[in-house]
Amino acid sequence: MKYLTKYLLLFSLLLQFAACSSKEEDPINEFDVQFELPALIDIAKGGEHLFKVKEGRSPLTTDQFILESDAGISFVSPIIKSSSESFTIRLGSDLKSGYHNVYIRRDTRKKLFGKTYLNIVDDIGFVP
Repeated sequence: MKYLTKYLLLFSLLLQFAACSSKEEDPINEFDVQFELPALIDIAKGGEHLFKVKEGRSPLTTDQFILESDAGISFVSPIIKSSSESFTIRLGSDLKSGYHNVYIRRDTRKKLFGKTYLNIVDDIGFVP
């Protein structure tokens, strides 16, 4: 009977610690950025692309725009302009056509926004 009382007391103490533990979410997706990600992006190597922002929630110019290929290779494209309506990135010259996961990284936090097909086209030198 003594052992049963000890085990019940020990179990109740462990249950209290488990119930009082903190269940705070990691701040991975806490930064608030929303934009329209097209299913297809036609762009020249080293070219720029403009994304439309939803509800004025644009990334900072210090954030990193990351394209990750299906092979798992990540390419960082700098955000060169950002406003409440849109933001512009510049693609690197080493990207290949194909599907890419799109992330934005702020400090150590990284948020997935979806998948797009990047179609790398030849630059014909035409600027509208």
